[in-house]
Amino acid sequence: MKKNTLALLAVICTTVLIVSCKKDYQKLSMEFIRNLPDTCELLVQIENEVDHFVYYKSQRQDAFFRYNLETEDTETIAIRELEGAQAYNIGAGKENILIGHKEDENDSVGSHVHIQLYNLQTLTFKKFTTCNWYKFDEGTKQVSCFSYNTDKYGDGSCTIDTYDFDGNLLTKKETEVSRYKEVPPGTLAARRQAASAVFEQSNTPHYYCQLCGAEFNTIRDVTNNTCPRRGFGEKHILYEGSEKEQYACKYCGAQFRTIRDMTFNTCPRRGHGEKHIPAL
Repeated sequence: MKKNTLALLAVICTTVLIVSCKKDYQKLSMEFIRNLPDTCELLVQIENEVDHFVYYKSQRQDAFFRYNLETEDTETIAIRELEGAQAYNIGAGKENILIGHKEDENDSVGSHVHIQLYNLQTLTFKKFTTCNWYKFDEGTKQVSCFSYNTDKYGDGSCTIDTYDFDGNLLTKKETEVSRYKEVPPGTLAARRQAASAVFEQSNTPHYYCQLCGAEFNTIRDVTNNTCPRRGFGEKHILYEGSEKEQYACKYCGAQFRTIRDMTFNTCPRRGHGEKHIPAL
């Protein structure tokens, strides 16, 4: 009986000792996070029956790390396919860590961007998608991937796919794009530019001298400047008619596209060497 009692006490003491030595991983995790240096940021905590990890990254976003609360070891997670890349971003979803990296430091439309997922259960990387440019938003935990389908002048379309940090597609849309302000004739961008110029010109008043066709933005400019077709120091004379696609000479009826072209040419109905004069 005495032996049985001693054995029971030994079991109880061993159980109490084991329970008392069991780590409080939640507390350890909070302490570790609280003591992270200012140059590091928390990504995600993994706490279950088996794993007790804290994932974090440097503010430079040039690496991410896994701290084992059980062994108190820190492991650097090497990012696959990063050779040659100059900039990347790291963010944590519920089941994955998402990494986006570019081929150069510039947000160049012509560059390529690679998005990877690091699964927190399998501890493996998966190449997720490739695009021309991305926008990484840690506040909303979303990444927008921009894929351009354009010609050499920049005309075409852009597909924008937005994902959460677990790789789930949230939105998808396509827009027309035009990259350059000055492009060769015949491209979509050139046609739009020409249409815009015509619209602006049609909405801007123009004032002309009826003797030489010089063009001005205000009547004051017309009457304040010297006209080369008049005597020394004489000013321009305002053409008081409306703007037209074709201007007719009031003496002979000859038509011209501009008043300048008209007043440059001699009128056969006027005196020797005299030029055309536009009708109102």
